[in-house]
Amino acid sequence: MTAVRSRSALAMALAALLLFTFRSSSRGLWNPDEPREAEIAREMFADGDWALPHLNGQPFVEKPPLYAWLSCVCFWILGGPDPLAARLPSSICGALLVLITVIAARRLVAPDRAWIAGLSLSTMPLLWWHSSRANLDVPLSLFIGVALLCFLRAYLRAGGQEGPVWGLDVVVGAIALGLGFLTKGPVAAVLPGLIVITFLATEGNLWFLRRVPWVRVLALVSIVVLPWAIPFCLRDGGRWARDMVVVHHLELAIGVTAVSWHRPAGTVLRFAWAWLMAPVLFFSVSACKRDLYLLPAFPAVALLSVASVDLLDPDRRWARRLAGASLTFAAVALVVVGILFVRLPVKTQNPHIAEWIASQASTLGGLTLVFCAAGVSVGVLAVRSRYTAAVACLGVPAGCAALVALGALLPALDPVKSGRALFAELASPRGVVGYRLMEGDLGIFTFQRQGPIPLIQDPAEMERHLASGSRVVVQADKLDRDLSQLGRGAHVVARAPVGDSEFLLIDLGGRSDPKRR
Repeated sequence: MTAVRSRSALAMALAALLLFTFRSSSRGLWNPDEPREAEIAREMFADGDWALPHLNGQPFVEKPPLYAWLSCVCFWILGGPDPLAARLPSSICGALLVLITVIAARRLVAPDRAWIAGLSLSTMPLLWWHSSRANLDVPLSLFIGVALLCFLRAYLRAGGQEGPVWGLDVVVGAIALGLGFLTKGPVAAVLPGLIVITFLATEGNLWFLRRVPWVRVLALVSIVVLPWAIPFCLRDGGRWARDMVVVHHLELAIGVTAVSWHRPAGTVLRFAWAWLMAPVLFFSVSACKRDLYLLPAFPAVALLSVASVDLLDPDRRWARRLAGASLTFAAVALVVVGILFVRLPVKTQNPHIAEWIASQASTLGGLTLVFCAAGVSVGVLAVRSRYTAAVACLGVPAGCAALVALGALLPALDPVKSGRALFAELASPRGVVGYRLMEGDLGIFTFQRQGPIPLIQDPAEMERHLASGSRVVVQADKLDRDLSQLGRGAHVVARAPVGDSEFLLIDLGGRSDPKRR
């Protein structure tokens, strides 16, 4: 039975990997963040400098390099830099996150309903979206999830024992924290530390922290982090060394690892609630808010979704009525969403998106049928009080079909999002400079050009570069001069939309293409 369940967990993780990578190679790199992460990895792969990351030929010290290392491995396996190889580490980490969540649900919550955790997690649109992109937060979520589950295991195992907590779970948890730090820095320790402290406070057991062997945890994290941190700080000339020491000690002071799959269910659920609520509250008061910051809390939602089925006991009529009402609402919402797909407005401010919507009428019509059929099925099963089957119907046809359809539709949006119209021109041997390009936009062009692009800020510099025969990439709304002021014969060689912005490639010689003006 254990072998069968292990195979089912692996099968669910592989299905999630296929879902995350579906048609991932059919679109270019999209802002935000994705072009930057891919370009850092491409430059590392090209110059072989694995200690100090570079962006556009300049040292990049804002984030540690683990994601770039993983991307370089994928570049080597797949034969060179391309969007699929840049995204593959994020997709694999997303699938592994599904795997550990299913295993935790099977051993800690309900063995016969662990599939609900895997299904709910792999079909969460936000996790799917970021697992199909070059993204640091999915690997971070994986390492935080491993560290937290190791802590929970040690906490449950140490309940009736005395003395320091030590074992394989502590080792794995410490390594996971170190890898998380190499992915995105101190947040890999601050966030799980906050979750653990919140949980122990609700348990009235903060004294458990005294049982953690901090010296050994420090040694394990150091073994993971210092082989990169020391060469990095030496190469950086000490500019970031001071911050590195502070951050490193912060990790060791706050991060907690440690952790029998034999469960007091109430303890597990309280831990899952702390896992969910602590990040939500933490990032709610943070000055910087982005949806992907909540990804580390998603496994907790999946575990709680498994546990919520226990509320449907026949003696709990209020819970069954609430579940029936919720599923009925979901059924109606599915039908409404399905109808909206065929009534999607074609009038939009972006003509490229309007054209894309009009060209996908058959696919949107198929989605309408899928959503309406799933809505009717969920409604019928909810009326008949078959709630588990209704959840499965809600996740498989509605969730998976929608994500597969989106994966199929996204490549059609690539000309609007990736700047593809400029790629052929950027590949020419002529010199190219960037005028007032932002860091987030820069990676789109340097990744395709397979080399750095000099950046300029002064309009006079732009005129000099054009006069010398170079071309200039500029965002349309940052071009503060008319083309006629840049020199005789200045014209737009090509233009490309990138999201809500438009970028121009300007030249000073030859004849412009009237179709590109």
